[in-house]
Amino acid sequence: MSQAGRATRARIRRAAVSAAQAAASEAASVVRPPRRDARFLVASAAQADVTPDLLDAVPAVRLDVAALEHALSFAFLAGSSGGALGSALCHAAVAPSDWAPDNFADALFIDELISGCFGFSIAGRPAPIDRPQLRKLLCQPPKDLPSVLQRQAVLAELTERPQLLAALERVYQAIVTLCGLLDDEGSDSRLDMTQWRLDVLTALRDAILSL
Repeated sequence: MSQAGRATRARIRRAAVSAAQAAASEAASVVRPPRRDARFLVASAAQADVTPDLLDAVPAVRLDVAALEHALSFAFLAGSSGGALGSALCHAAVAPSDWAPDNFADALFIDELISGCFGFSIAGRPAPIDRPQLRKLLCQPPKDLPSVLQRQAVLAELTERPQLLAALERVYQAIVTLCGLLDDEGSDSRLDMTQWRLDVLTALRDAILSL
């Protein structure tokens, strides 16, 4: 290579290095917003009109949607989610909160409170409770005042109107039945996969209609 060619390549390398340094400096100077939990996303305007949310004033998506879709698809094809559905649900996020559970939860016996005061029955049988998720909700109340007021209003209305409480229990039972079908690996119904899939679709229909 000629001396002129080497000089030209050297100038190109120096220009490239200078450009890269300038770009890095500019990127470092950009103020970025804090990262948010990807599982707690405010619903779009279109979703907010049709998304029921009893916990927060502004409807939000609390689950890893991609992980949930994968768990549901796998369960329907394979006959069980292999625990993936339960894992996706137990990692549901809670609303932003100013409370730090590590500073008080154990001292307040939250687990004992859940065991002693939050159990209930549906159709004469103890209803399954997602204790870890309930613990998160109790220990991390929302810092958003409208959401606090909404939760209080929902609780007051359920207390004053037994028919609404009964309707909520039916919704809960329908969802529990659907999740049980998808995440129960020991059921004999797996011997007839066609019937099991029909049962799942029926349970899904019932859960949607109960809403």
